[in-house]
Amino acid sequence: YALGVKRFTKEPLALVTRQDDPTWTSYVFWIVSATFYAEEQGISQGSSNEMPTTDLFPTRDRDRTLRNVIQAVGSYHNIYERSLGRKVPREGMNLVNSNGPQHCPYPFLP
Repeated sequence: YALGVKRFTKEPLALVTRQDDPTWTSYVFWIVSATFYAEEQGISQGSSNEMPTTDLFPTRDRDRTLRNVIQAVGSYHNIYERSLGRKVPREGMNLVNSNGPQHCPYPFLP
């Protein structure tokens, strides 16, 4: 198999969660949004302490949840490069909104 550069479809792909678990759906949404935000701000695994704290999740690590995510897996850029970087060029629809269409972090962090 080989990956080509021609785009055959433009429908967006999305994470899907169970309809009967809105808490989990919200959690997944904010975690994914945090990876986009981290890329937009230039935050990576090594600089995860620059991620703002939040009170989105009332847990033991209440304000560090999103920092912990970036510390564990990095930004969207880090994840993309690790998973697809050499196989699928990152252009067009695979860029964060500041450089192209589609992915845009929500303004949940100051």
